[in-house]
Amino acid sequence: AFPAGGRFVSIPTYPFQRVRAWIDRPGQGPDAAPSWRLAWSEAPEGGARVTDPVEVAYPSGPASLLETIRDLASRERPPRLVVVTRGAQAVRAGDPVDPDQAAVWGLFRTAALEHPELRGRIVDAAIGEDPDTGREGPVESAVRGGRTFAPRLEPLPAGTAPAGLRLRGDGTYLVTGAFDRPGPEVARWLVERGARHLVLLGPG
Repeated sequence: AFPAGGRFVSIPTYPFQRVRAWIDRPGQGPDAAPSWRLAWSEAPEGGARVTDPVEVAYPSGPASLLETIRDLASRERPPRLVVVTRGAQAVRAGDPVDPDQAAVWGLFRTAALEHPELRGRIVDAAIGEDPDTGREGPVESAVRGGRTFAPRLEPLPAGTAPAGLRLRGDGTYLVTGAFDRPGPEVARWLVERGARHLVLLGPG
C-alpha cells in the first residue's frame, strides 16, 4: 500500500534525458546536499499465491544471472523470474555486503526494464533463510529474521545531511564510457562544477 497523499511520477530510463525527478525540500536546488535516504521498511506479508510457473534463480554473480535471463527470454512463454541473493543489501546497520551479490541487483534492475515479460522480482535473504518465492511480493525486497522489508525513501534526520558534491580543480576525474551517451554529458557536468582535469576512457 502507498502512503496517503503520495503521487506517481514518471522516471526517465536514462540519465541523459535530463529530467530531474528527485524530491526537493523547499529552498533546495539541484546542487544542494541530499536530504533523503534509502531505507528498508517492513513490508506487509502474506501476498497471494502465484499460480503461474515460476523460475527461481540463485545466481553466484551477474554472469550466471545473465545466462538465466537469456535462457528464459528466448522461450515462447517464459515463466516468472524470482532472483534470490544472499547478503546483497545492508538492511540493518552492520550487515555485511557481498559485492558479487550486490552486483546481481544492478543487473536485475536493467533486465527488469528490458524484459518486462519475465515479471521479475528479487529477494535478498540472510544466510540460512529461505524466502517464500511462491507468493506475490514487492519487486525488490529483503528477508531478515522471517520479516519482509522493502526499500523506501525517507527524510534524513535534521543535521545529518551529507555535504554536497565538491570537485577539486587540481584533481583528476576518470569518466568511463566517455564517447557514448551519457559520457559526454557527464564530462560536461563535471567541468561545469569545477573539474579541470578529466581522463576520458572509451572502447579502443
